[in-house]
Amino acid sequence: MNREKKMELRSTLFRHLDGIAIAPTVSTLQKGGIANFIQDNPHFTFQEVHEKFETNSGYLNVALRLLASQGWLIRNILQDFEEIEFELTDKGREAFSLAPIYTSFCEFIPVLIEMDRYLFDPNAGLVQENLQNLMEDYRSFNQTYPDSNSVGWGIARHLEGILAGPILVALGMSEYFSECLENDGKIDGEIIDEALPLLSSVMDYFRVLNWLETENGQSRFTDEGLFFLRRSAAYGVTVSYLPTFNHVPV
Repeated sequence: MNREKKMELRSTLFRHLDGIAIAPTVSTLQKGGIANFIQDNPHFTFQEVHEKFETNSGYLNVALRLLASQGWLIRNILQDFEEIEFELTDKGREAFSLAPIYTSFCEFIPVLIEMDRYLFDPNAGLVQENLQNLMEDYRSFNQTYPDSNSVGWGIARHLEGILAGPILVALGMSEYFSECLENDGKIDGEIIDEALPLLSSVMDYFRVLNWLETENGQSRFTDEGLFFLRRSAAYGVTVSYLPTFNHVPV
């Protein structure tokens, strides 16, 4: 893999990490009516939002800073750091119009928090069904925005991350594919236990992401798949905040 490809995949990894924080943040802002307020009031101050919605000022500050980090808002500090003004960008306006896609993925967070348990549970059939539905939602959304310069393409990477991050951490902690990492990505057919429904669907998800390929009955991780599998620990800190993200009252 050449240097340019590694840089591209590293950029994708960072977008995945963004998604783990951005998805639940935006979903919470939508549920609280703040997202609609921002769309209707493209110029607003922190104090206006805080007073109108009686928010927790600390959580609101972090949420708006996250949106600014994505280029959805422009953040200006006024009056000797005593007031902050925000402006909705064109990118932000388009992003908010697409933001409802985050909701169903965030409803899956309680499962993602305990992915290490469900992944190897032979009775995880219902969880598998939910993951399959999200995979289809992701696949459809991703195909709609193939341009890497589009807002939708960036959101698709967020959706990838909210699913892939907890899965990679769980696999990394279990060392389930450690032999694959030492064997050029080749997977022993016996290791994929069909009695583990969620793990089977995870393999399907990796195929959707082009991280896994099967030829003549032999499955192996692609170079891309090995890149992310070897960096599962890089997702650990951000994934560890999922319980907090799942209960943030803006």
